Amino acid sequence: MVDIKPLKEIRREYIQQVLRSTNGDLERAGEILGVSTVALRRMIKEHGLSLDETEGHDKD
Repeated sequence: MVDIKPLKEIRREYIQQVLRSTNGDLERAGEILGVSTVALRRMIKEHGLSLDETEGHDKD
């Protein structure tokens, strides 16, 4: 059986991936996602993300 995730989960993971790839740069991430920084902040809150967990820094 194929593992199908709910759209909300896929969206959360994609937003998190874009934020990581931009090292938490909301302006750049918004450009990639095609939304304003205000809308992106709303999405971050809606999906329970924090900017700390989206930064792409290695913490070894």
